Amino acid sequence: SISTKSNKVYFGSDFCGEVIAKGDAVITLSVGDFVIPNHQYPEYGMTTNIASLGVLFTDESKLVKIPNGIPTHIAAGFSCPYQTAAALLRKSNSIKNPGFSLITAARSSTTLAIVQLHQYYNIPYALIMRDSVEIENVILNGIENIICADPYSNDFTAILEDKLSGTKVTHVFDNFPDLYCSLLMPHLSDSGYYLFCGFLDQGTKFQHPFSSIDSVNELYSRMILGNIHLIGSCLGSCSDLK
Repeated sequence: SISTKSNKVYFGSDFCGEVIAKGDAVITLSVGDFVIPNHQYPEYGMTTNIASLGVLFTDESKLVKIPNGIPTHIAAGFSCPYQTAAALLRKSNSIKNPGFSLITAARSSTTLAIVQLHQYYNIPYALIMRDSVEIENVILNGIENIICADPYSNDFTAILEDKLSGTKVTHVFDNFPDLYCSLLMPHLSDSGYYLFCGFLDQGTKFQHPFSSIDSVNELYSRMILGNIHLIGSCLGSCSDLK
């Protein structure tokens, strides 16, 4: 047992664990199965935030058995980024009707999952990086279409216009809409999709607050006149994960 007065910190929402015991009502899992969390939302939400604690007691609906052949070190970090990414692509309709996507936040695990799904479904895209510090690591992940442009700089719009010349952007997948929305919305074609699943300013301990929206009314006007689909998405369904 863990004392509530303990100074120890336990963290982690994703994991790959082995079922060591089950209740009589459990029918979808067996002792010895390796499982990952199902962060289905809105019905359930996060399975746990203390996956490193040790033994976890949870309902079977919060777990999914991993197929044979998936290494545990890959499965351990799978649920959150890929369940979220699959939900975003589902809601964007880009699998059935692919266009061209702009994707932000190159260092985010969710972003890398979104990129990999674009690669899997052969959907054209460009990944926006704020700087070139980690560009070699990104290239090693098989990502080639990269736009290095700092949203804090005055030449951000000019760089995008140059790189996207002649390209019809149909989708934007953005982890940081409070940073990018007003900058990218003008590049999104009519009837396009702008999807987001987070914010840059989630806590000043980790991020630098930023607001680039000069006029909310201008942003709304662009969305109305362009029939823009603005879609917020949190996590995903069990079907997205599977």
